[in-house]
Amino acid sequence: MTRAVLPRISFLAVGLALLLAGSAAAQAQAPSAVTRAASDITRTSAIVRGVVNPRGQATEYWFEYGTSSLSSRTARVDAGNGTDAFDVAQTISSLRAGTTYRYRVVARNATGTTQGAIQTFRTDAQPPTATTREPQDITQTSATLVAALNNRGSAATYHFEWGTTTSYGQKSPSTPLPASTSTQTVTFPVTGLAPATTYHVRILISAGGTLVASKDRTFRTQRIPNGLLLQASGNPVGYGAGVDVFGILAGSDNTGRTIRVQADTFPFDGSWTTVASGRTDATGAYRIQVSPLLTSSQLRTVAETTPEVTSQPITVGVRLTTSLRVGSHRVRRGNRVRFSGQITPAQPGSAVSIQHRRGGRWVTVARTRAGGGSTFSRRVRITRAGKYRAVARPIDGGHVMGASASRYIRVGR
Repeated sequence: MTRAVLPRISFLAVGLALLLAGSAAAQAQAPSAVTRAASDITRTSAIVRGVVNPRGQATEYWFEYGTSSLSSRTARVDAGNGTDAFDVAQTISSLRAGTTYRYRVVARNATGTTQGAIQTFRTDAQPPTATTREPQDITQTSATLVAALNNRGSAATYHFEWGTTTSYGQKSPSTPLPASTSTQTVTFPVTGLAPATTYHVRILISAGGTLVASKDRTFRTQRIPNGLLLQASGNPVGYGAGVDVFGILAGSDNTGRTIRVQADTFPFDGSWTTVASGRTDATGAYRIQVSPLLTSSQLRTVAETTPEVTSQPITVGVRLTTSLRVGSHRVRRGNRVRFSGQITPAQPGSAVSIQHRRGGRWVTVARTRAGGGSTFSRRVRITRAGKYRAVARPIDGGHVMGASASRYIRVGR
C-alpha cells in the first residue's frame, strides 16, 4: 500500500509547482506609460511630463522628442518596481525658439517596453524687436514718428509714446501688426507740439506675450522764425537830442536776446554802425535810447539770434534848433524891435520867418536869412502886441529835416 501512494504524491507536487510557476509568469506585465501635457515652455526649453506604472517589476523610463522624428531622448531614469502609477517629468533644453516639438514618455521592464501617445508643444518665439528711428517731417508743431519692428512671426500690437520728458505722457492708439518674420516700418503723425522744444519718443510692441520697449530717442521741433518790429518816439527830434527806439522780437527763444541798434547817417550810403544796444524782456519787447543825433539817420535793429534777424530801417529826422531874442519886450505899438537868433547846426543862407500869433494861427510878419555864422537879425515894426517866434528852414533838406520853430516871445505893451 505504501509503494502505491508515494509516486502519486510526487506527481501531484510536481504538477502544483508547475501550475504556480505558470501563474506567476502569466501575472508579470510590461509597465504602463501615459504622456501628459508639457509645461514651463520657454524659447529654448520645456518640461515634458507623463505617468508611469512599473507593474511590480524593476522599470526605467525616458522621453523621446524631436521636430519631426523622435530622434532625441532624455536620460534613463529608474522608476522602481512598485505597482502604483506616479507622475514623471524631465527638462529638455537647447530647443529652437518658435518651433513645434513632438514627444512621448517610454517605460521598459523585463517584460516589455511601453510607449505613451505622442503629444506636441511649441516653444516661445524670439522676443520682438523695436527701434525708434529719426522722426520725419518735423515742423514747428508737428512731426511723423517712425520705428522699425520685427514681431518674429507672431501677431502683435504696438503704440508710440512721446512727451517733453522720459515720462512721456502722450501715446498713440494701440495698432495691430500682422504676423511677419521681416522687419516692418511703422509711422504715426503727431500734432499740437510746441515750437523749439525737445521731445522724447519711444515705441512699444507686444507679441507672443512679451512686451518690448525701444530705447528713448529725442527730436526738437523747429523754432518759429524771429521777426523784428521797430519804431521811434519823437520823430523828428531836435539837433543833439536823443530818440527812443522800441519794438518786439517775435518768434521762438525771444527772451533776453541782445538787440543792437545800428545807424546809417545822411546821405544814407549803407555804412551801418552800431550806436546802442539792449536786451529783450520776457515778452520779447525792447526799448533802447540812442543819443545824441546830430544828423538825420536811418536806424535799424539787429537781434543776436541764430540766424540773426534785422528789422526794416526807419528814418529819424533831425530838426534845426532855432533860438530867438528881442531887443526889448516892452515896445509901443508902431515902434520897431530887433529879433535875432542862431540856427544849429549851422545853416548859412537858411530862410528865417518872424511870425506873430493872430486868431489862433501864426502869421509871417517879416523874413530874413541866416548869415555866415548861421545867425540872423531883423528889425520888425510892432503893430500888435502878442506872441512872436522865428521859424528857420534848412537849405539842403538832407542831413536836417523840416522847419524849426523857436520858442515864442511875448512883445509889446
